Amino acid sequence: AYDARPGSAGGAEAVDAAWDELPAIPTGWASLPWTDEYREFARGAERRRATRDAREERATTLYELSSVFVLEGRRGEGLGASIVKRLLEKHRVAGGSAADVHLLTLATT
Repeated sequence: AYDARPGSAGGAEAVDAAWDELPAIPTGWASLPWTDEYREFARGAERRRATRDAREERATTLYELSSVFVLEGRRGEGLGASIVKRLLEKHRVAGGSAADVHLLTLATT
């Protein structure tokens, strides 16, 4: 399974389109490292890698917290809230921000 980066879109159509955008891979004599065709293909590959890396650097990593379970006999004591607060504080100390975190809650379980 592949986990797409946040904000990425597409599916099979996007993958097909990405392949269609790639230049033809040099073959035969043109595939030798000292030929102009090979060098141009290699420069294009490097440009695509640099573009991809820059895009990934700008992407924000998102964190999700859901389904904190507290035994029925201990509910109402603030244990769940304490767990969430401590996790958020650890996230903040590690350099994260509240904008990176999504909390999913249910009214009752």
